[in-house]
Amino acid sequence: MLSGQYESPHAGTVLDNLDGFVTFFGTFQAYYKAHFLSHRSSFDISWIGSVQACLTLILSQLVGPLYDMGFMTILVWIGAFLVTFGMMMTSLCTRFYQVILAQGFCIGIGSSLLYIPSVMVCVTHCRRRKGLALGISSVGSSLGSIIYPIVFNQTEPDIGFGYAFRVMGFLALGTFVISLAVIRRVSGTKEIRPLLLLHAFREPSYAWYVASEFFCLMGIYVPYYYVTSYASGPSHMSEDLSPYMVPILKATSIIGRLVPALLSDYFGPLNMYVPMIFASAVLNFGWIGIHSPASIIVYIVLYGITSGTVVAITPAVVAEITSDPKEVGTRIGMSYFVGGLGMLVGPPVAGRLLDMHDGTYYLGVQLFSACIMCAATMCLVMARAHKAGWHVLRKA
Repeated sequence: MLSGQYESPHAGTVLDNLDGFVTFFGTFQAYYKAHFLSHRSSFDISWIGSVQACLTLILSQLVGPLYDMGFMTILVWIGAFLVTFGMMMTSLCTRFYQVILAQGFCIGIGSSLLYIPSVMVCVTHCRRRKGLALGISSVGSSLGSIIYPIVFNQTEPDIGFGYAFRVMGFLALGTFVISLAVIRRVSGTKEIRPLLLLHAFREPSYAWYVASEFFCLMGIYVPYYYVTSYASGPSHMSEDLSPYMVPILKATSIIGRLVPALLSDYFGPLNMYVPMIFASAVLNFGWIGIHSPASIIVYIVLYGITSGTVVAITPAVVAEITSDPKEVGTRIGMSYFVGGLGMLVGPPVAGRLLDMHDGTYYLGVQLFSACIMCAATMCLVMARAHKAGWHVLRKA
């Protein structure tokens, strides 16, 4: 029987197929615009990634109670099948609507079945060091976002889009097999729980946190979608280096996942989350003045560190502000439902702002992301204030 600490890395092998595909969509955004779907606008193409990410999050509202009831094994098996099937079907796509169905809907639905179980394994079995366990498991998603773009960029020129996607599909299948073999069954209650815990929204700390989740996920992944095209365009980066912007960003996000997660066990997850989200907003304002390859690399290194905190700490924040451990899964699902709506509209809005200037003027994209992140920071500050007051040094 594996302990919670040993399960964390294996939960990460699930996460590398979830957050990995969600956050490295910027690689596909640039590729589709330049090659596969060059006749479509940035606004249209961004819907593929935003639909996938949205479904991954909003369907967690259904998955949370199912996990609480003890159906983790079924959820993981079905989710692994749908993600792998969606990747294989994407390799056969020739039209825009087919990509939406396969990469957007199929992978998105499959990911939603996997995400809550993968993070809740850590929350459930690592009660003393939840932050560190979540940080370790979330490193898997960073590894996925490093490996998959490199595999795609290295194989696509030689074997084409379809076979490159199949290679990634088999790679995902292999990691799922490892996870399915080692993650143990979690006991639960057969009691049918409500999908909505409306009383949770009467708690100011949770209500403000959910509002921050909406704004955060609306804005924080905008650079992930558009930094690759920005690097090859306004910053005049070489075509050999620009496709690797997202892998570099995700590599540095490992620091943002592990260090704040480790410190959150001592200082509290909210105390780690607030400054990192604020730093992300500041960096996005700084993005406006970046016009050279060297400066864009510095930006993505720093932004990877600050934005990486989102995946690692958000489940710990919900657990911190929830008094009844039995409600944690449902509350995480509720917050992700609201956050998923933000992620659904965020990248397309940025894409529309980009299309308004023929895809070459990024000021609207940069200001949109930065201002939305400021709104997320303010809501998060209010959540912390209701949880622990205005005492800066108090653990929360």
